[in-house]
Amino acid sequence: MFFLRNRACEIRRSETGCSQCGLPGIIEGTTVRTASGWRPVETIDISDQWSVLSGDPRPSLRFSRYDIWHNTVSCPRNVRPLLVPEGALGNDESVLVQQDSRLVFESSPFTDLVDASHVSVKAGDLIGIHGIEITDTPPSAVRVFQPQFEASDAIQIAGGLWQLCEAPCAGLDIVADDAWEVSRIGRNTVRHLTTDEAVMFFGALDAAMINHRNRPIRDMFF
Repeated sequence: MFFLRNRACEIRRSETGCSQCGLPGIIEGTTVRTASGWRPVETIDISDQWSVLSGDPRPSLRFSRYDIWHNTVSCPRNVRPLLVPEGALGNDESVLVQQDSRLVFESSPFTDLVDASHVSVKAGDLIGIHGIEITDTPPSAVRVFQPQFEASDAIQIAGGLWQLCEAPCAGLDIVADDAWEVSRIGRNTVRHLTTDEAVMFFGALDAAMINHRNRPIRDMFF
């Protein structure tokens, strides 16, 4: 019995359960782009200026931190992070991404279908695409960070990948609502893709890459 207690997840015994470790956000150790350059997210302070999709750098309205993965032995697959290899999505560095986080891309070559300048994709919908896979074991006892701005925005992580940050009044549950298929980030219109649409989007992207002689994905989006 001692052996079983030692392996049990102490977070799962709380009211929050696994939902805490699956929170969308930026995992400790990830570099993020600020007005002063690229820095590990854990070094960011509430007064720092973030580089954002909507325009000029700005500080976050809130900057929350949560301890996750206290005992990684029994973590179910749905709360383990994804490993995004270097270059898979235009990122200069390999990076761990929470499955419930949403990533933002320019809509080309999908513009005619979505009628928006950008699309957002739930990271968990990218498993198996461009070598993206669920990690066998998440890093033990790290933090996940959630910057929030006055309105929904996106920040750059891992040398070029845009990640959506929700406004305090909007949670990611709203993203799944049909009434919230499209939103605005500054002058940009963002269509939030479903799982099937995400697969179609990356299929169109791969076809476009072939037509452009397999030039790097970064050159097509950023």
